[in-house]
Amino acid sequence: MEQIKDGLLSLTSLTLGNIYKFLIPSTSRSAVKSKEFMANEIAKFLISLDREQFTRLLTQQESWFQKAITEAVLWEFVDFKRLEIDYDVKLAIRESTIIDSYYTPNTKEYPGLALFAPHQSGYMWLFPIFRTSFRPFIDTADAYVDTGESAEPSAVWSNEEQIFDTFGLMVQASDAFIKKNKKPYIEDWISSGLNKGMIKEFRSLCGQKGFPLSKDYGLDPIDLFFRWYLSFRGAVPIESPISPSAIKQQFKLFFEPQQNTHKQDGIRVGSFFEFAVLTEHLSLRRSNDAYIPSGVPDCRCLFLKIFKECAETQRWYSVEQLYYKLFIQGKRFSYVTPYTELYGLSQKGDFIEVHEDRVISADYQHYIPVRGPQFHVLMGLPVFKGYWYLMAVLGLVELTEKVPQKPLVYNDKRKVVSVFDSLDMVRVTKLGSFCLSLVDEYATVPTATYEAIADKDLLLVTFRGKSLERKLFLDQIGRPLGAERYRVDEKSFLRGCSNKEDLRERIAKFKLLIDAKPSQRWLTLFKNIEARFHIIKEREGAMIYDISTKDPAVSELIHNEKLRALFYVVEGNKIAVPAKNLSKFKSLCQAEGFFISSED
Repeated sequence: MEQIKDGLLSLTSLTLGNIYKFLIPSTSRSAVKSKEFMANEIAKFLISLDREQFTRLLTQQESWFQKAITEAVLWEFVDFKRLEIDYDVKLAIRESTIIDSYYTPNTKEYPGLALFAPHQSGYMWLFPIFRTSFRPFIDTADAYVDTGESAEPSAVWSNEEQIFDTFGLMVQASDAFIKKNKKPYIEDWISSGLNKGMIKEFRSLCGQKGFPLSKDYGLDPIDLFFRWYLSFRGAVPIESPISPSAIKQQFKLFFEPQQNTHKQDGIRVGSFFEFAVLTEHLSLRRSNDAYIPSGVPDCRCLFLKIFKECAETQRWYSVEQLYYKLFIQGKRFSYVTPYTELYGLSQKGDFIEVHEDRVISADYQHYIPVRGPQFHVLMGLPVFKGYWYLMAVLGLVELTEKVPQKPLVYNDKRKVVSVFDSLDMVRVTKLGSFCLSLVDEYATVPTATYEAIADKDLLLVTFRGKSLERKLFLDQIGRPLGAERYRVDEKSFLRGCSNKEDLRERIAKFKLLIDAKPSQRWLTLFKNIEARFHIIKEREGAMIYDISTKDPAVSELIHNEKLRALFYVVEGNKIAVPAKNLSKFKSLCQAEGFFISSED
C-alpha cells in the first residue's frame, strides 16, 4: 500500500486528479481532493482490483483505449501516433514548439490518458504502477518454459568438449598478455579488450575456435573470455588440466562473487562487466546522469534463474522469443535505472527502427537514448544475448547463429547494434546442468595418450596422440614435417620472443612439455640462442654535427688523432659523437679554435 501510494505521490496534482477522476466511480468520489487523499484512494482501488472489476472498467472504454492499455501492459510503450491514425481520434495535444517530438496527453477530453506519460516520436509510456497492477488481468503468451523448440537445428556451435583443453590455456595466455602489455588498471583491459592482432596471437597459444557468423561483426570467444576472466583473475587458482568442478567454481564467481574469497575491487564483479562488455556499443553521454551500480545487477541474477529453468528441459530455445515472453511478464534485462537509460546512456546514430516502418530519431547531436521502445534492441537483447554467448564460451551452452538485422542507421549506413545480434537459438549442455547442480557428476572424455620425443642428435620432435597444449607449442617453436614431426632451428624457436625473459620461459616450457632432460644438442641450441641477445648491444645516445663546409680547417680537425677516436663519420657529411665522449670532444675542439655552443 505505502509503496504504491509513494509512487502516486510522485506524480503532479493535475495528473493525479485526472487518474482519480478516471478510476474512482463518481458515486464514490469525495469532495475532498487533496493530493494525499487521492493517492490513498487510488492505491486502495489498485490493491482491491480483481479481474472482474478490471474487465468491467476496460470494456466501458473506447476501442482505442482498450488497445492502448493492452499494448502498454505488454510492451510498456504505446505508439499513440499510430492509434490516432488507425482510430481517427485526437489523443494528444502539442503545448510546446521547443520539443515538438513529445506529445502531451489530451486528458481534458480523455482523463484515462493521465495513466500515460509522453515519450519521444509519438510514443507514450504507461506508468509502472499501473502496468504492474493491470498485468495479472491481461492475457499474455505462454510462459517461457513452453517456448522450447522440438526440432534439432543444424550448424550447431558447441565448446563443451574443447573447453577442457582451452580453458587453462586461455588463462595462461590472459596472464601472459597482462604481464607483457601493461596497462594502469585491469578495468582498462576489460573495457578495451583485445585487438585483432592480439586475438590472432592469443589463438595460437590456446587453439580456441571462433564463432561462425558473429566473427564478422567483431565478436570472438577469446576476447569475451579474456574480459570475463579478468573480472575474477586470481580469486580462485586454476589447475591444469581444468576439471568440471573448477569450471563450476569459476561459473559461480560470476553470479555469486560475494560468496567467494574474492579480494578484487567490487566494480569488476558488478555491473561494470555489463556496461563495458555486454553493452560496449552504448556511449556514456552524460556522466553526471549515469550511475553504473558496483554490485551484481538484478538482471544477472534473473538470467541465472532463466538459465536454470532452460537447463531443466534440455530443449532448444529461440533467444528472441524467450526474451520477449520474459519481458511481457515484467522481466527486464537492464543494469541501470530508467533515468540513466534516458539521460546517461545512448547509442550514436541518426535513427533506429523499432516496429515495421516506425523509427526513433536521434537528437541534434546524433544520440539515441536507451529508454523507449528502442530499449529492447539497445539494452535488453544485447545483455540477454551476451550472457548466453558467455555461457557458450564456457561450454555450458550450445548455440546457432543467423544473419542479424541492421536496424541502426548512422551516416546513411545500416549497422547492427551489438556484436551479439547474430545469436539465434540456445540449448544448455550437460556441463551447464552440472554447473547449476542439476546433476551431481559430469564424466569427461578420458584424455588420450600422447608421446612427444625430442631427437637426441637432430633438432626434430616427433609427436603422436592428443595434447592441444603440446601441439600448439610445437606450432610456435617449429615447422611441421608431415603430420607427426617438427623441425626446430634458431629462427623458429625464437619466433614470438621479444626479450630474454620470453626466451627463458620458452626453454622452461620446452622442458615441461617436450623433454625434461634435453640432450646436449638441444642444450647447445638454447645456449646459442641466448648468446644472440648480447651480440647487438644496447643503443646509446649520440650528438650529430654537420661538417659540410669547404673550410680546410674542418678537414684537418676531423683527421686530428686525438679527436678521431671520439666520433664516427656518418652519412651526409656528418659526424656522430657518443654521449660519453661529448664533454672531451668539446674541450678538444675548443683547444683547436672551434667553439661549440653550450646549448648543443
